[in-house]
Amino acid sequence: MSRNTRTKRLAMTTFRWAVCAARPLSVEELKDAVKLDIGDTVTRDLEGSISSLCAQLVYVDQSSRVQMVHQTARAFLTQPELSSEFRVDSPPANVHLPQACLRYLTSEDMAFTAKRKNIVSISRESPKNALAHYACTFFSEHVLLAPSASDALYKQLGSFFATNVLSWMQRIAEAHDLTTIIRTGKHLKAYLLRRAKHVPTLRDDVESWATDFPRIATEFGVNLLDTPSAIHALVAPLCPRNSMIYRQFSTKSENLIDGIQLQGLSYSDWHDRISCIYFRNRISKAIACRDQRFVIELSDGMIELYKTSSCEHVRHFRHGETVRILQFGDSAQKLASAGLRSIKLWDAGAGSCLLNIAMETNPMALAFDEEQKLIITGTRSKEVVTWYTDNVVVASHYVWDDRLPGRTPTNVVISMEHKLMALIYRGLPVNMWCMDTQQLLGAC
Repeated sequence: MSRNTRTKRLAMTTFRWAVCAARPLSVEELKDAVKLDIGDTVTRDLEGSISSLCAQLVYVDQSSRVQMVHQTARAFLTQPELSSEFRVDSPPANVHLPQACLRYLTSEDMAFTAKRKNIVSISRESPKNALAHYACTFFSEHVLLAPSASDALYKQLGSFFATNVLSWMQRIAEAHDLTTIIRTGKHLKAYLLRRAKHVPTLRDDVESWATDFPRIATEFGVNLLDTPSAIHALVAPLCPRNSMIYRQFSTKSENLIDGIQLQGLSYSDWHDRISCIYFRNRISKAIACRDQRFVIELSDGMIELYKTSSCEHVRHFRHGETVRILQFGDSAQKLASAGLRSIKLWDAGAGSCLLNIAMETNPMALAFDEEQKLIITGTRSKEVVTWYTDNVVVASHYVWDDRLPGRTPTNVVISMEHKLMALIYRGLPVNMWCMDTQQLLGAC
């Protein structure tokens, strides 16, 4: 092959990855991407020559990441009217990217061949390919965008699931990123729905794995994060008998000295329970969920934060007393917790306490305004108090007149979206209170 032809192939491949990659690649990642994509080994100083190679449309930034010079350059290369062999046509180009990622995922670098006694203590060596982490993390995103009618891509997927899929899950668990396993299942299901329009298919291995991935992550996520290599011998025998991971790998684990067999399984398919979290001697007292986070308060005053998608533990907060109420703000960035004598405001992302408000009476309800600048509580003493979330200054304070002297509500619910507060009394209809006019609207 002539030098000009190799240079042209390198430029075309560089454009393809610079335009279509899920994130900017490092120079070393790009070199291995070229090798996996077109089979050419890059020996030149790519960092120093990439601008001239790609007609100044691509450059390497200070972090050694390969970037398009501007969004208009990306738009120029992908416009349908461009009559050039360097034009990047997104869907066909995305056939190259998932195929390159899958070539790595089915390579010897991903193979797991250990046959030793303490398999759960085995950790993988560092990958030899610079594109390894990218391929493991983003291959399913490229599959999702690829033409679904491609039989070659579908065959590669089948090869990957028949060989190194457990090693892939081990790599993901070692990176503490169970969300990638769940996201891969969603991407594969969307890809198969599109493929069914072109190629009528029955339920097959790819679809079965798409079903298994999120269930494996939620059922065994805690164990995989603790011991990622357990996926090879200990997880498959514990899965339902009709699951793909059981059918394909439960018998293969017998080749490993520590492989196990479980007799008397009572279920053949994944059941309705997604996950189960054990707290031993502690009792859950309150729970709240918003977007990608949920929290559980325990009897010892600890608040445990989890990811909604994978049920993966993120961090914990110590309120200092038993918490009765938990409430997220609309963005799930702020979390309020209320005990008998205090309300605390937390930054759920950073895990820090933003406010600590001492209470003279028991809080019975918590709510945020839409902008999360105010936090509102209704108390057992029939008070509604509003604080600013950036300090402990009281924005408003009033006592509601429910025309029920001597009666204490058993529960209070505040909806800032509807500007209403529901007051619940034992043996009486629910009273509805208007937060704006501070008046009783009626009972229902």
